[in-house]
Amino acid sequence: MCLSSKWIFPRKAKEDIVVYKEVYCDKEDNIYSPYMFTKIGNIKNLPISFKAKYLDIEERIEWILFRNLNSIGAGYIHSYSSPFSTHYSRHTCIYKCIIPKGTKYHKSIDDTQYCSKKLIIIEKILTNEIY
Repeated sequence: MCLSSKWIFPRKAKEDIVVYKEVYCDKEDNIYSPYMFTKIGNIKNLPISFKAKYLDIEERIEWILFRNLNSIGAGYIHSYSSPFSTHYSRHTCIYKCIIPKGTKYHKSIDDTQYCSKKLIIIEKILTNEIY
């Protein structure tokens, strides 16, 4: 999933930023990223701290000149500013998370999404019991 930002370079979080992460959940309480289906961890081990899988050198950041937008792809973890901004479906759960102080991040042009280098999953706030 890509994020469009007006920032060319990532910012560093001056304090913890509360965000929300949409994930797939399975019957064994494992959670996965919704687009790449990468296993994040097991909710029995909360809080879960994880970093982006790609190195900085592999980041896919494109500067779209005609729009003055920066498109951020691989190398960051996607999250939302509100649980109501997610694409919640019957197959996903929503978790409250923190982008820790000092973490590099980008914010979307409409302030509803984040992409960060690190994310700490704190607690489930919305679930779907259908598997």
